[in-house]
Amino acid sequence: MTMSLTLLSILCSVPPPAECAGAESLPDIDITVEDTWLIDYAAEVNGMCFDWSQQLLIFRSDLDGKLFLADPADCSCQDSIDLPQGVLGFGVAHDSWGTGEYYINDQISGQIFHSDGSDSWASFPDPAGSAGMGMDSGWYPGYIYEISGGEPHELHGMKTDGTDHSVYSVPGVSGEVSGFMGNEFATLGPQPSGIILTTRYGRDFYFLWIYGDSDYVMYGQEPCPLAVEESLGLTWSPDFRVYWSWLGTDGEYYISRLMIPVFGGIGEGTGTGPGSPMGTLCNPAAGSASISVSMTKGGNASLQVYDISGRLLEELHGGFLEEGETVFTFSAPPGVYAAVLGTPSGSWEHRFVLTE
Repeated sequence: MTMSLTLLSILCSVPPPAECAGAESLPDIDITVEDTWLIDYAAEVNGMCFDWSQQLLIFRSDLDGKLFLADPADCSCQDSIDLPQGVLGFGVAHDSWGTGEYYINDQISGQIFHSDGSDSWASFPDPAGSAGMGMDSGWYPGYIYEISGGEPHELHGMKTDGTDHSVYSVPGVSGEVSGFMGNEFATLGPQPSGIILTTRYGRDFYFLWIYGDSDYVMYGQEPCPLAVEESLGLTWSPDFRVYWSWLGTDGEYYISRLMIPVFGGIGEGTGTGPGSPMGTLCNPAAGSASISVSMTKGGNASLQVYDISGRLLEELHGGFLEEGETVFTFSAPPGVYAAVLGTPSGSWEHRFVLTE
């Protein structure tokens, strides 16, 4: 039996960004403060990152000369690592899937220092010179990323020895950028397809995405969710929570855990198979996803959902599927999932995100 092409799309209640919807204004992005902790064991809290292998939140304090390793559940101090003497900078990154080392930038020497967690640090020239601020890693093993604080803003990607340097323009952001984190959009792949920035004194969050070799495009801008003196570091955890450090109007340093629904799809989805059609995916979805399969001619089809590790969770359909649109519902705990549609004429895959 020959069957024409099919279209798989993930439907969700979250409105698409301006680029998807054709809107002239940026869409609202909800930022929910879930918890906040006073950090009274450190003299300051600057850049942050997450150790995905040890499940620890890491933040930098030059005034203490340390990296602090904290429990993300309550931000209590679990350990610390001495910084090189005399460094002055903001960013910190941990290559959880590659070297396992810690990386910091130094605005005085224009170097990036790295360590295995001991008090011994080596260094290499920072491609951003002395302009680097927030740092991150995690899209490719053995790569780290750094945002320049001043205008024009640029994102620098490099191997963990400073080689294979790439630069991406980040237009539309005003003021000194402090915090930076990347996040993978389920429909665009990992180079890093999405970034969130915050400005230190402008006290705004900026949301941008990229596809291919183009510049980053802004799809959202929101004020900080709390009244702050300075907006500082950003990072995210495996449960899709964003951690944000800030200086309060009382002169104290805090870390807040945020829920920001930006870990789903944006722009066009991708598929495999001859003549694969593409549909606009709008996710994450809260609790469950409605998966719509549109058949221009009836025929055999299978629809399965896998978790991020590749484990089959549920077969939503197997057998004959009628012509037209059929909607399937998939419910699961928060996470990243892949819906795979198979037909005699090809297969299509789309990843999507479920939140609480």
